[in-house]
Amino acid sequence: MMRVEIVLIAKTNVSAGDELTYDYLFDPDECDEFKVPCLCKAPNCRKFMN
Repeated sequence: MMRVEIVLIAKTNVSAGDELTYDYLFDPDECDEFKVPCLCKAPNCRKFMN
């Protein structure tokens, strides 16, 4: 089995229990029926995961 490690570098301190978000840079022109809604409610949210 191959081991994969992911490193995230934050601009600010991250405390245990804080929620992290990641922009996967999905195609913004993807058909609406395939879009996954985002429920983060952040003011700058794009409303979809993809």
